[in-house]
Amino acid sequence: MGEVVTTWTDLPDPRGADAPAGMSCSVLVTWDAVLHIADKHVRNPHELWAEWLDPELYGRLQQPFPQQPEQVKQLLIAVAQSLEQGARHAFRRPLVLIVDGGKVFLLVLPNGALMVIKEIGNKLLLRTCYFIRRVCAFKNRTQRWRKLVERLVLRYTVWQADLGLQPPGGQERSPESGQAVQVRFVTLEQWGFVSGPQGYVWRGRLVPWPGQPTPAKAHPKVTLRPRQQAYDRQTRPLSLV
Repeated sequence: MGEVVTTWTDLPDPRGADAPAGMSCSVLVTWDAVLHIADKHVRNPHELWAEWLDPELYGRLQQPFPQQPEQVKQLLIAVAQSLEQGARHAFRRPLVLIVDGGKVFLLVLPNGALMVIKEIGNKLLLRTCYFIRRVCAFKNRTQRWRKLVERLVLRYTVWQADLGLQPPGGQERSPESGQAVQVRFVTLEQWGFVSGPQGYVWRGRLVPWPGQPTPAKAHPKVTLRPRQQAYDRQTRPLSLV
């Protein structure tokens, strides 16, 4: 599992039936996970970390890591603290997709980053956090999270020709392995699903995060296509956990 940097405590547990009320959970943040995020993603010039990390912290992360272990430790602690705020927002909303029967959580952060948390044993561990390419290409920074929601919905929903995209009722096939995995969108309304006579259908009507502006124009209607065509190969969270 690796040494723990910090623990994010008192988070609403998305596995609960009445989430975000009810149960709480904690997420362990290890050195390995934070080092992976800092080295592979924060240092990637094509991702968007420069826009939301503290400028001094971001600048330090672009330089070679310090020689002194204590300095490296303080640097990674600062990264973990920066990630925690976004994670808490996602858990509290919640904007969480549970994959593989609760073993993998995919979180949409307000800045548009995708955070991956995995259950190992009876513990939840941060695995990674990054920006997919489609989000990076979207210029309106306050609305990038909507693009990430769209990509995850297109990947993990079920296409019904007469209705459109609906949340899966149980097991779905992983686009990569072909194996059956359990998928659940926590609080469907937060993901843009609308209840109707034949169940929930995705309409993309997303409530803004607190403090973020409502889009001046209605969110553009997505052309609904079968899963085989809608699958976005740029989003591969299952391959990273």
